[in-house]
Amino acid sequence: FAEAAKRGEKPHSGFIRGYVGECPLYHGEKGMAGWKNYVQALARHFKGRVKEWEIWNEPDSFDTFWRHKGKTISDGLGIEELIRKCAADYVEFVRITGGFVKEVVPDARIVAVVSNPATEYVRHLGENHLADYADIFSYHFYGIITNDFYQDQYIKFARACLGPKIEFWMGESGHATG
Repeated sequence: FAEAAKRGEKPHSGFIRGYVGECPLYHGEKGMAGWKNYVQALARHFKGRVKEWEIWNEPDSFDTFWRHKGKTISDGLGIEELIRKCAADYVEFVRITGGFVKEVVPDARIVAVVSNPATEYVRHLGENHLADYADIFSYHFYGIITNDFYQDQYIKFARACLGPKIEFWMGESGHATG
């Protein structure tokens, strides 16, 4: 923040190295130890009041969450390889982070989330067994669904990818105002 302030700029939080906009998974043991401390402090604070714990918002936004030291991890990766890697990494991140939460709140329900339930990313989440680590799959619909038919088809696709044991929730939805 200090460097941006010196230049008279207001920085975007998701693009600052070390800010929570980066995936802690890519910051090694020290980064994950800090993440564990942070998550478990939250879990202790909200224990008895919060039952569902969402592991990140819209991790299928590849250019914001999947970063390391301010740079995207997509350098040198084709789109298919990027999608596959990010999905596998998210499942691992849900597994680890959910474990941190459950060490403090054993009956916590873990929520995985995407911005769009009908993508190759969701297919790869299923291939990486997301339902083994998340109790709930939350999805967002913003202006991409024109009627209930398409929404139903999107959910059928996601259910086919993720399997029957994970619960589905519609999270953020509607039509963005601009």
